[in-house]
Amino acid sequence: MIRLKKTGIVCILFLILTLVLCACEQEAEGTVKNTSLSICTESSGKSYVSDYKDMQITPGYRPLSTSFFPLEEELYFIDTTDGLSSICRASYQKTAVPESLPIDLGEASVKALTTDSRSMQSPVVYCLAMNLSEGGFIAAFSCEGEELWRQEFDEYLNNLLPENEVFRLIQDGEGRFYALAMQRIFLFDEKGAYQGEIECPGKAFVDISRCGEEKVYTTYQQGDGGQPVLSEVRFRERTLAEEKRVLGNGSLGRGMGNTLLFCDGSAVYSCEPETESIVRLLEFADYDIIGKDVRTIVQLADGKLITVCFDIQNLSAPVELISFRETQKQTVEKDGKKVITFLCIDNPLMNEQYAGVIADFNKQSKEYKVVLEGIAMTDDIGKDAFFASANTRLAAKESADLFYIFDYRDIERYQSKGYLEDLAPYLEKSELIKEEDYIEGVLECFEVSGGLYGMSVSFSIDTLAGKATQLGNKAGWTVEEFLDWLKNNPKVKSESGLTKTAVLEYCLKGNLEAYVDWEEGRAFCEEEIFEDLLATISVLDTDDHSHYDNWSEILGQEEPILEQLYIGNCVGYNLYKEISYGDKMVYVGYPGSGNMPKYYLDTGCLSILSRSSCKEGAFAFVEFYMNYKRSSGTYYTKKADYEASMAEALEGEITIFSHAGEEETVPTLTEEGKEKQEQLLKHAVADTLEAQTVRGIILEEAQAYFQGDKELSETCRIIQSRVQLYMDERR
Repeated sequence: MIRLKKTGIVCILFLILTLVLCACEQEAEGTVKNTSLSICTESSGKSYVSDYKDMQITPGYRPLSTSFFPLEEELYFIDTTDGLSSICRASYQKTAVPESLPIDLGEASVKALTTDSRSMQSPVVYCLAMNLSEGGFIAAFSCEGEELWRQEFDEYLNNLLPENEVFRLIQDGEGRFYALAMQRIFLFDEKGAYQGEIECPGKAFVDISRCGEEKVYTTYQQGDGGQPVLSEVRFRERTLAEEKRVLGNGSLGRGMGNTLLFCDGSAVYSCEPETESIVRLLEFADYDIIGKDVRTIVQLADGKLITVCFDIQNLSAPVELISFRETQKQTVEKDGKKVITFLCIDNPLMNEQYAGVIADFNKQSKEYKVVLEGIAMTDDIGKDAFFASANTRLAAKESADLFYIFDYRDIERYQSKGYLEDLAPYLEKSELIKEEDYIEGVLECFEVSGGLYGMSVSFSIDTLAGKATQLGNKAGWTVEEFLDWLKNNPKVKSESGLTKTAVLEYCLKGNLEAYVDWEEGRAFCEEEIFEDLLATISVLDTDDHSHYDNWSEILGQEEPILEQLYIGNCVGYNLYKEISYGDKMVYVGYPGSGNMPKYYLDTGCLSILSRSSCKEGAFAFVEFYMNYKRSSGTYYTKKADYEASMAEALEGEITIFSHAGEEETVPTLTEEGKEKQEQLLKHAVADTLEAQTVRGIILEEAQAYFQGDKELSETCRIIQSRVQLYMDERR
């Protein structure tokens, strides 16, 4: 297995849960009542004006993502640059970079902090810190660095706290402290003296927050996988009070008055636990906020909301502070921007993939605002259902502007109906993206009849792969060699199952040209070469079972394996597989008529719709999307980015754990691995819609033969008739 090297940031991954609209049943008389705050039917009806500010924290600082603590005019956080901890603050008003406070922490690592500005002109900073050699402490400091008090931990806490990583520290109205870890809440009095702890009654604590001056609430996840539970923390009794299922993912914010703030992936809610009143304050999408990036949210006494957003998966991403001031207007201002509609399947993965680029585009564009619109899917999640839903939307009189196509082979399907705009004329005029800067073979995937109907930032390569000692160390093989290898290795396993239909598909992907002549428009599916192919496959002894659950275990065994891989990342992939195999890896490709390897490009693309009412704005987003900030390692369509990915991977390192448990640091990518992956791109080709369609016809009819429901001659006759009819229609 492989573990990427970690820097000094601790990321607490809050559970992202599906919204369940349910009320918990009341338990038997005499037990704790279970109620619910998981339904919101009321909106506040308020509108807000938002103000975005980059706090200038990155890239100079490396903030601990759970440490952001906003006051009225300043944001406090823990910096973990170079593995050391320091307490910093950044001003909402000043444009200067943050300052490190002159607080001497020694070699201790700060786990959590909180601040209090009620009793002094300058806030007091409280922190909980640990030093593995000297033990931990909780202490109070002035912003000028004066230590106001410190409480060293005893042996019990010094042994317990390293196993219970504290990630949140809060103070109640009486000045007492609550330190939240995944499994415990540690309690301290106003001078840091330890007062006991509360164990999590469920799976894990999620968050903790003060509510008004008197109460503190925590959320935790129960083992049933349902909505998180909210409970009041009772300091003196060291217990949790009544459980209530809550809306959102369990993250909490400090509200105004006696309210708490809840968040989910799409909105912020205000809740008064005592009255069980809950209202929706604002929708994230209206303000270009990515829900998963919200780290902290508070509401000040005047109703102003302050949100801190930071993408913990991208350490160079800016830390943004977004403040919301209530306005008398009843609708959210769009700043006079032209709305560009981005159409894609209504899918959480797609929403997450594009949420960031859309939000950043909207922030910097003075003319356009992109809005994501999902295509609702039916219970049938196959392609036909998607095409039906998409075509209904695309055929509408007022169509969208942008459309994401998941499989480039479907471009022709949409282009033939006149739905797609040719991007070539736009690229000729663009100063930001030039066609010659992109890998030609990938762009060919998006071309139809001389027009370019899509663009993609990245791509994958589809290949068969396995162990060099089993497949030979040379990429490429003939159909005959492939079938002979299967015959001689009847125990060969594949993760998805090596059915006879799968074997036929692999042969057709590598050598379809042996059975059809595209130039002449002729099919040869009744001839001896095709009959022999089906007959040979029909008598193979293959393992039809899938092995998704135990594939990693099978990789380490001596039995032959054959993998179908979609490789889109050069970082450690080849090395990872070779460690799993205990052998060299070969990308053997699909079996063809010669010994040259055959791989396929695989990608989706972003297209502009021909009925767009603002094609200039749609292309402005395409330009932004194609130049958006990238992570290293990916196969990028832009030549310079692809080469940079390879170069960065060669310079990087990863930590490897062998099957024996030994740890070793090795290069992320070796020169040998780089050469293998460059050969992939050299021999990768676009898979046409015509080839995909013909393969689909053959596989559909051949399955009945493999099951024994049809004779070989009848099967070949039907296949010949259907394929020839399709080819005649295409001419």
